[in-house]
This record gives sequence, C-alpha cells and structure tokens, in this order.
Amino acid sequence: MITLHDPVFSTQKGAMKPIPTHDCHILLVEDNDFDATTFCKAIKTNRPHCSVTVVERGEDALSRVLDDPNFFSVAIIDNSLPGLSGLDLCRIFIEKGIALPLVILTGGGSERLAVEALKLGIADYIAKDSHYEYIELIPLILDDVLRRFAREQSLKAAEEARKTAEARYKAVVEDHLDAICRFNSDGCITFFNEACRQFLCEEKATCTLNFFDSMPLSEKKLIYTIETITKDSPSATLEVETTKQGRPRWFQWKIRGLFDSNGAIHEYQAVGRDVTDIKNAHNKLIIVNDLLAKQNSKLKEMALTDQLTGVANRRNLYTFAEEQWSRAVRKNEEFSITLLDIDHFKNINDTYGHLTGDKVLSRLGQLLDGSIRGYDRVGRWGGEEFMIVLPATIFQDALLFAERIRDIIEKEELVIDDGRKISFTVSLGVAGRLPQGLSRLEKLFQQADEALYQAKQNGRNRVYAYSE
Repeated sequence: MITLHDPVFSTQKGAMKPIPTHDCHILLVEDNDFDATTFCKAIKTNRPHCSVTVVERGEDALSRVLDDPNFFSVAIIDNSLPGLSGLDLCRIFIEKGIALPLVILTGGGSERLAVEALKLGIADYIAKDSHYEYIELIPLILDDVLRRFAREQSLKAAEEARKTAEARYKAVVEDHLDAICRFNSDGCITFFNEACRQFLCEEKATCTLNFFDSMPLSEKKLIYTIETITKDSPSATLEVETTKQGRPRWFQWKIRGLFDSNGAIHEYQAVGRDVTDIKNAHNKLIIVNDLLAKQNSKLKEMALTDQLTGVANRRNLYTFAEEQWSRAVRKNEEFSITLLDIDHFKNINDTYGHLTGDKVLSRLGQLLDGSIRGYDRVGRWGGEEFMIVLPATIFQDALLFAERIRDIIEKEELVIDDGRKISFTVSLGVAGRLPQGLSRLEKLFQQADEALYQAKQNGRNRVYAYSE
C-alpha cells in the first residue's frame, strides 16, 4: 500500500517560471531495472505527453541536472541508491538552489526518513509496496506536485515583482542625499530639494535661484554642456569644484533634458552628488583593494595548507581526493593512493626533541611535494602520516612511485641544530581502485591503511601493496 505524507513546498531558489502539468520531463533516479521499467510503462500509459529519463546513480542525476537546471520538470528519486543516497542527492539539489520539485521513493515506510525529507523541503514522499500498487497513483501524485510547484513559483515571482516595485518607489521618494532641481533654458530654478538648497547656498535667505550662476564654471562651458543635450542624447554630465564651509568639495551633476510632445526641451532636470570622498579615496581604495586581495589569497592558502609542512592539509586533500575519485568512477579510470608514515617518529622526538621532529616533518613535506606530478597532490593526513593522491595512475605505477619515494627519503640526511646529521625512513601502503572496481573512496583509504600496517609489521622502511 502506498504511503503519502502531507506535501510541502520546495525551498529551492531559481527561475520563477511556472512548470505546467503537460509536456513535462521526468528525471527518475532508480537503480532497480524492474521498478524503473514499471514506472516508465505507467507514465507512458497514463501521461503519454511526459518523457522519462532514467539514471541509476545519484552522481549521474546531479550531473544531468547541473548541465541543464531548467530541463527537468520533476525528479523522482529512490532513496536506496549506490553511492550517493537519494536523500543526500535531494539535499545537494536544495543547497545548490536548483528549482526542481523533488519526490523521494523508499522501500519501506520509515517515519524518520519521511520527517527528515519533509523538513529538508522535498515536495512529497512515497513508500514503495511489494505489489506495486503505488505505481498506479504516481501519475496523480506527479500532477499534484507539479501544480503545487507551479503555484509556488508563481507566488514567488509575484512577491519578487512586488518587492522590486516597492524598492524602485523608495529609491525615488527617499533619495534625499542627492541634490535635485529643475531649471529652464535661462537657468532659472523652478524646483529644488533640501540637498540642492544646501548646495546652492549655506544660508537659506541668500539662495541663488539660477542654476548657471550657482555653477563655478565658465559660461562657455555651461552653454556647451547644455547644447550637447538632444533627444537622441538626452543627458550630459559635468563635475564642478566648489567651496562649502571653507573646504573644497567636488560635485558631479547629471543634467537631463525634459522634452515636450513636439520634441523641444521645455525644462532641464539636474541631479547632483557630492563625490569629494570618492575622488579623495580613489587612490587609497586601489591600495586597500590590492592589500585585501593579497591577504585573501594568503588566508585561502592558509586554510588549505598544513602550516608546518607546507603541503595540503587533510580537508584540502580529502576534497581533492573526492573530486578525482568521482571522475575516476564516472569514467571507469585508474585511481591510486599512497599512505606513508615516518618510522619510529616517537624515538626521534624523544631523542632529539620536538623541534627536530618538526624539522623532520617539514623536510618530508618538501621531499614529497618535489616528487609528485603536477596533477597529483600530497597532504598531511595526520600526525606523522602523509597521503599522496595519484589520479589516472595504475596500481603497478603507484607501487613503483612509492618505492622511489621510499628510496629518496632513506638517502636523505637532515642537519639538526647541533650540527649532527640524522636520517629517517618511512613505511608506505599502496591501494588502487582497479582492477577491484571499488565504488567507495573510504574503502580505498581503508585498504591503503591496511597495507601501511603490513609494512610496519614486517620491518618498516618498505612498501606494501594491498591484497585481499
């Protein structure tokens, strides 16, 4: 028996166009071939105007939607998917602001999942049943979801239009910081606001009511500026320097011609703005922006880099590994990692001190960073443990690379503060996605860790490959 929950509206942001209940494109994310076939038959029979695109993995669905966010009318997503779960896929859609109604499918009536889905903002929740009775109701559910979504989008569009109109109105009536006036062809001012009065005169009793007389410019320049205003070019801009309260001030004026029905100018409107601070701060702003750019770049680097070793920190490395892993799985490519650990690092700290231990870590980071390719990445995984991510690298090449790293480090001699030279070694574990065809990155991490453990157990200063 199908279980339907109270519908909610999606909270995604996006284009405010209503989605019709006809001629729609359905994205079905379902890894069960029989369920997908049954669904498509039901849609073809009951809603022949709808097309169905079926993908088996959440990652593929995400890629399809991101390629064209406005193509699909609705997404029906099975929660039990390989890799990315249906609920996690919905969460990503919502976080990315994809304007797409989402319906979650599940093989059981989990109330916890239902509550979580509805709180997340999913349009509806359907529990599958063993007799496939829910299939008969899906066309009706889709119609209801699409109608609700279209209504919600329409309401959002209307609300945005209302806010835009209100903002424009306020911009007109509340823009009192600019000096605004109108004057005729002789310069006689017919209207001015308070900001303009303050420009025209410091004392209201001595106001100059002629725009031309108030401008500290030559008559020739004023006339030239006014004469450039035509119906095809209805406005002109000029900057004037004046003195207010004993201090020099710069004003920028935009003068616009107001034309009658015959195309003749019957009046001019002038809007003036004090740009003194802008002009004075221009050079300072350039300097500050340059400084901020450098600081932001440095902060970004600090957020992604392990400060002691100079290589990627764990968060940076994990994000890179996830990106490259997704690409490898999507294209069925090779992908390998090498996990390494300094042998007897505690003895180094105990014998030579923690400052020497830090130098060992720093030097190891330099050696590793100088040994990888441009598209590899090395990072400090934790403590004295480092990881190297090797995209598009076959397992055998990863083993050769790891052995080369081991040899380089074994031959390295580090001069410490008292002039003595010390050396250190590392143990390495290597794991690869193929030929096993792993589907989870965490499993690869686990295999590399197990290989590293074997290297440690079997004498250290060696490379071990994961094998089942």
